[in-house]
Amino acid sequence: MALELFEYAVSLGNDDALFSAGLALATLDNPDLVGASTYARVSQRLQPEGKGALLLEKLAPLMTDGQRDESLAAAEAWRRPSYGT
Repeated sequence: MALELFEYAVSLGNDDALFSAGLALATLDNPDLVGASTYARVSQRLQPEGKGALLLEKLAPLMTDGQRDESLAAAEAWRRPSYGT
């Protein structure tokens, strides 16, 4: 439920919620490392002084090269979602 709320906040333009969505994915019982890293990368791009880099630093040792590549491609292709339109 929290992830849905963070994603909704992102769709409304709240860039702080990108980091929170990534953190939520990283702390699931079965973490989504690619999704978490993607949100962290986008967060870092939109808020260079934010916490995205810190989350990426924590996730990097847990990920395979393939996962890192997938996350990088997803972050490059990322577009802000729009809900209710």
